[in-house]
Amino acid sequence: MAKQSYQSDKFETWAGLNLLAVDGIVWRTTDTPENHETFKAQSNGHSENIFPKIRMVCHMEVTSHLPI
Repeated sequence: MAKQSYQSDKFETWAGLNLLAVDGIVWRTTDTPENHETFKAQSNGHSENIFPKIRMVCHMEVTSHLPI
């Protein structure tokens, strides 16, 4: 999807470079056996978090977004 987008769209550039950003988010899922098996729970040296977590990272071309 990204390859097609970069080939078909003409994005603005700065000094000949595309302006890109990376953003991420973490969601807690419900505490079910299926979610624990799929997403795993996080733990540290002291305890395990009871809620499995889903992590997502987005790669964005920033000139296609309006400033807020």
